[in-house]
Amino acid sequence: MSSNEPIQPEQTQVQEPEAADDSTNFLHTYFAMKDIADANQVPMDSQAIGHWVDAHQDGKHSDAVQAFADYAKQMSMGLYPTLAPQIQAGIPVRALMEPYRLVAQNVLGQNTPIDWSQPHWNKAITGQVDPNTNRSAPMSLEAWRQQLISDPVYGYQNTQAAVDNTSSFLDQLDGLFHGQRGQ
Repeated sequence: MSSNEPIQPEQTQVQEPEAADDSTNFLHTYFAMKDIADANQVPMDSQAIGHWVDAHQDGKHSDAVQAFADYAKQMSMGLYPTLAPQIQAGIPVRALMEPYRLVAQNVLGQNTPIDWSQPHWNKAITGQVDPNTNRSAPMSLEAWRQQLISDPVYGYQNTQAAVDNTSSFLDQLDGLFHGQRGQ
């Protein structure tokens, strides 16, 4: 569910499509709902979104999309309870996750597939404990970077950066053991 597209502010007004045939309206509504699911990081397959479109095809496009947006918002607050206040305020989950995605891609590489629904990726927003409430809280970006480097599940050890760091460290050790003071 990752996307490299820039995050756009959540739109609160849904535009009705121009008068068109049923298949065009279906597709317009389908893609609007798919974008909403993606922005809220709610995993949904095409069949489930198709059922939503079918269930609302007798009504207006804007009503159907707004009903789905409300549903996706509720689902995302359940999936990501540590982000619930921000989600409730209208900030899409994708926008909230963007700094964590950028850190992960910086550490692991631009082509790293990220699936926030997987527990090891979800640690970015649940991996710390709020000392005031004793509940899960989002990690700081530095803690997230350290998590990506230290936990082998993310594969940092296979990146060129890890190889370069290891090589540099070994060169420094070699220099110390052979009477030199590092390089």
